[in-house]
Amino acid sequence: MRLLLTTMLLLFANGSAGDYQTRVAQYEEQYEQQQPSSLLIACCGVWHTAVQEPQTKPEQNSPYNALYDCLYRAYLIATIMGVIGALIGIVVIFLQTRATQEAAKATAKSAKATEDSVNLQKVAQRQWVDTKRFTTTTPYPENPNLLQVSFEVVNPTSAPLRLWLVGITSAGGESNAQGFPKNTLLTPNHPYIFSGAITLTDSQLAKYKSPEALILPLKGFVIYIDALNDSWEQRFSLMLICNGIVAGDVLTTEYTHTLHKVELPETRHTE
Repeated sequence: MRLLLTTMLLLFANGSAGDYQTRVAQYEEQYEQQQPSSLLIACCGVWHTAVQEPQTKPEQNSPYNALYDCLYRAYLIATIMGVIGALIGIVVIFLQTRATQEAAKATAKSAKATEDSVNLQKVAQRQWVDTKRFTTTTPYPENPNLLQVSFEVVNPTSAPLRLWLVGITSAGGESNAQGFPKNTLLTPNHPYIFSGAITLTDSQLAKYKSPEALILPLKGFVIYIDALNDSWEQRFSLMLICNGIVAGDVLTTEYTHTLHKVELPETRHTE
């Protein structure tokens, strides 16, 4: 009996001692894991203990997600709307500028068309004169070298005009001109006859009185005021083929007319 009890106590003691040793070994292992590991490092002949810190996981912050930030989303929406509004404003300004340019071009074209129409009406209403039926005579016995040249100044238009000055100039520079009183009208198809004297040389007078015709260069001008109160100078030049033996109209050749606008004292005020 005593032997059995002794055996059981020994087994219990052995079991308790094994459990105790096992628990001690686990505690030592946990302690070593929690304590920094140390290494022996030889430096300058002396051994030093290097402590290795335990490895710990870095703290990880939670990631930022802008989709869940109401303030950021509001700012983003406002920015996008602002950009869209700016683009729309630029397009509107461009269209307005283009429309303004097109309107200005249309206005300029309309003004040009109106001006052209007015100018065409002025051209249609522009008046001119005609010079025709040239004649030559030597009516001065006391001065046979004096040749009188006459011609008609005709208004072929439908409105009266006012004569201001009519004159002729010979090839030698001799001039004859005649002015008119204020408001002297030249009515349509009622000509005015102008006469001027030119001095011939003896050789010219001999040709004029011989069957051989005298060719006499001549220039002239008619200054008048039209129905629109514009003043004009109509210049003409021609060659007179005249003969004192054969009566009748004088032949003309190389006959040209040019029209020039002039400024006269009479046109500076309303009549």
